[in-house]
Amino acid sequence: MVIDGLRREGIVVVKMRNDIKRVTINSKTKVEKILLKIGINPESVIVFKNGELITEDDYVGDGDEIEVLPVSSGG
Repeated sequence: MVIDGLRREGIVVVKMRNDIKRVTINSKTKVEKILLKIGINPESVIVFKNGELITEDDYVGDGDEIEVLPVSSGG
C-alpha cells in the first residue's frame, strides 16, 4: 500500500480451522505466496475470500480475509 508516496505494509488475515494468522504483505500478493509464507502447501487446501472460492494464483491485499480449508477425499 502506498500512502503519501511512502510504501506501507498491509495485513491479510488467514483463518484456518483452529487458528487465525495475520500475514504482513507489501502490496497485492498471490495467495500461493501467503500460504507458503505460513508453511501451507497450496495444493493441499482450498481457499475462500468473501465466501467465494479462489485459486492460489489470485491476489489478495491489505484488509482482506481468506479462509483456508484442507482438501479431503473419501473412498
